Amino acid sequence: MRYSISLSDCLRLTFPIWLSAVSLSCSDLTTIESVGPNSSEEKGFYLSTSLWTQADIPVCWEELSHASDTDRERVQQAITDSWQAYSPLTFTGWGACEEYARGIRIAVRDSHPHVKKLGRVIDGMSEGMVLNMDFQAWGTGCNTSGRRELCIKAIAVHEFGHAIGIAHEQNRADTPDTCNDAPQGTNGDVTVGDWDAQSVMNYCNQVYVNNGILSQGDIATVQAAYAFLETPQQSLPTVAPVQPQPTPGAQRCQVGTFEGECTSGTCRGAALPRGCADSSESCCIMVR
Repeated sequence: MRYSISLSDCLRLTFPIWLSAVSLSCSDLTTIESVGPNSSEEKGFYLSTSLWTQADIPVCWEELSHASDTDRERVQQAITDSWQAYSPLTFTGWGACEEYARGIRIAVRDSHPHVKKLGRVIDGMSEGMVLNMDFQAWGTGCNTSGRRELCIKAIAVHEFGHAIGIAHEQNRADTPDTCNDAPQGTNGDVTVGDWDAQSVMNYCNQVYVNNGILSQGDIATVQAAYAFLETPQQSLPTVAPVQPQPTPGAQRCQVGTFEGECTSGTCRGAALPRGCADSSESCCIMVR
């Protein structure tokens, strides 16, 4: 499935994954074959028919040589700190895939990251998930020092959300008119809580994929989806990590279609020229 959302619409505030050198559409973040319900009444957050039926989900890498040990550990830690930390799910293995290995099989390619289906439909599917570690041919804004690690982690959290059955937040029927990103990929059939502007699964999040930080809505959703796996003794954390926020009082700036904040200090992101009233300041697409 391909989408027509422009790349510039993805980068509204703070996430510098795709800078002006990249001429790709938002579809390059996730390419998912549409297999779920499609009416507005059925649009939701997760697809109940795609949920995994066991708490332990095996994960393996199709070819270890396509990513360094450090990068693979970054992905594993990002998932451990997000979906695993706030749900009954445990992602196990993380070694090389055997020929008929089950679970989530990850291929590393210098192309758009995606999953082939939502949830357990990818169980044992060759290259069921594709992640990018190089960012040479795709997402070149990620291949600089200070951005690459964030890109690897944040993209992995988004794609693993799909791998456990969670659809894009902007696919929901209650998506407000202020969200201009069209529904993309497979729809869910269960809606949890209010529409979540901070969801890692929401392309209308001003902080793109929320820097890989689960929102309170993300936590509520994965816990509702997998409540059937919990035991009475389990006590899962329910408080979301600190969410990225704009700097109070900072002057907003815009360079082309990229928005950020004016600063003369350190920019933990992409410092772009122009766009600020004070010529000594740069327009900073912040990484918080």
